[in-house]
Amino acid sequence: MQPQDSVNTFDASEAYKTNHQTLLRVLNVSDSVTEIPRKLSLAIERILVDRAHNTLVPYAGDRGIETLLRAFSDAWQVFHERWYNGHLMGIYGALGASTGEAIRFEVSLAPGGQLICTAGPTTSLSAMLEAFDAFDRQLHVVSYRMGCDYVLLSEGYNPLVKSPLDVALVPRTRWTLYNAHLGQTGRYARDAMRCECATTITMGLGTSLSSAQEYRTAVALMPILTFLTDNVRSFRGADPRNTQRMTRSIIWDEVDKTRCGVVPTTFDEDFGAESYISWLEDIQPIIFVDDAGTTTSTGKQTLRDIMHQRTFTTREAANALTNVLPSVRLLSSSMELMQADALRPRMAVAYLAFVKGLFSSRFAVSATSAFLGRVSVRDVENAMRSLRAHGWNAHVYGKSISQIVDQLLQIARTELDTQERRVLAEIAEQWEVHMVPRDTFVHQAFRHYRD
Repeated sequence: MQPQDSVNTFDASEAYKTNHQTLLRVLNVSDSVTEIPRKLSLAIERILVDRAHNTLVPYAGDRGIETLLRAFSDAWQVFHERWYNGHLMGIYGALGASTGEAIRFEVSLAPGGQLICTAGPTTSLSAMLEAFDAFDRQLHVVSYRMGCDYVLLSEGYNPLVKSPLDVALVPRTRWTLYNAHLGQTGRYARDAMRCECATTITMGLGTSLSSAQEYRTAVALMPILTFLTDNVRSFRGADPRNTQRMTRSIIWDEVDKTRCGVVPTTFDEDFGAESYISWLEDIQPIIFVDDAGTTTSTGKQTLRDIMHQRTFTTREAANALTNVLPSVRLLSSSMELMQADALRPRMAVAYLAFVKGLFSSRFAVSATSAFLGRVSVRDVENAMRSLRAHGWNAHVYGKSISQIVDQLLQIARTELDTQERRVLAEIAEQWEVHMVPRDTFVHQAFRHYRD
C-alpha cells in the first residue's frame, strides 16, 4: 500500500506552475494603457587605466579598483557601498543635475574589472550626460589624491591585452562559476567576460499589445545598431587595420549559442512574454541566486528543472531573468538593448538619443518596423554577416545600409526635441559621412603607417 500524501508534501508540478506565473509577473507586461516615451537608463562598461604606465588597474591592492571605490565613497558622501564576501563591489547614489533632477548613478564591476557606469532611469539626456561628466571629473580628483593618474577607456574591447587570460577575474562566486561553464561552450567566452565592453540601454516596456512589436523591432535593429556603434580598436593586440569590423558581435557568436543571439521565436506571430519565458526555462542558468544573495552552481540543470524543485520569491525570479544574454533581453518591466560597443559618454548619450527617438511613440515604433519590413531570425543573422563583410556597402533587409540609416535618423529626429537633436548630432554627423566610431582608430593607424 502506498503511503498517503501529507498536507506538507511538496508538489513539483504546482511549484513549476507557481514559478512560471512569478516569472511572468516579474516581466510585468501590463494590459493597461502606458504612455511613451518611457524613462531610460544607460550603462557603459569602461576600462580603468593607469595613464602613467599605460597599464590596467587591478581590482586588489593599495592602488586597485577596490581602494579607488572606497576613496570615492569617502570623498562623495552621496554614494552608498555594495559589498560581497568582504569585498567592495560597487557604489551607488544620486547626482544632482542643473535641471534640478537627481540622477541615480551606479558603479558596479564586470568579471574582468570593467567598471559598469550606469545613469538613470530618466527622460533627460542632458541630465544623464551631466551625471557622467560629474563622475569622470571626480574620478580624476580621487585618483590624484591616491597618487595616481587614472583614466577610463570606453572601447568595445580592451586594447591593452593580447590574451584574455592576462586579465584576472574579480573575486566573486558568480564570475568563477560562469568562467568554468562558459569556458567549455565557446572559444571567445573568456574574451566576453574579461575584455569586452558594451553600451547597454534599458527602457520600460509598453502594454502587452505593443511590447511584442517593440521587442521585435529592437531585435531587427540590432545588426544596424551594432554596426553603427562599432568601437573596437584592437582585438588581442592586433593592428587596428587588421581588426575585424564588429568584433564584439563575432565574440558573442562564440560564447554560448543557447543563451546568446536571437530568441528563436522572436518573429512568430504569437511571440510574447509566454514564449520568452518558455525559451528561458529550457536553458541551463549556470547559477542560482537565492533571496539572501547566496550564489550556487546549478550544474547541468535547466531553469525548468529547478522550477520543479523549489518555489521562487519575486527577487529570485528577477535574478533568473539575468542569466541569459540575448541581443535584446527582457527584465522586470523593461527590455535591454545589449549589442552596442562601449562608447565615450557623449557619444553613448548621442546613441541613446537615437534609440529614444525610434521608440518615443507608437508611431515611431510602427514606422521603424514598417520600414524594415517583415523580418525573420535568419534575416537578422544575414544582416549581421553582411554588415561585417561589406560595411557601408552592405545591403540589409533588401535595402542599402545608407538608405536605412538616413530613414532611421529622419524618424528619430522627428520624435526628438531641439536639444535632443543636438545631442544626437554628436554621433549622427559621423554616420552621415559613412563613418562609425572605430574608423577613428583605423585612420590614425593608417596615417602612422603612411608617415
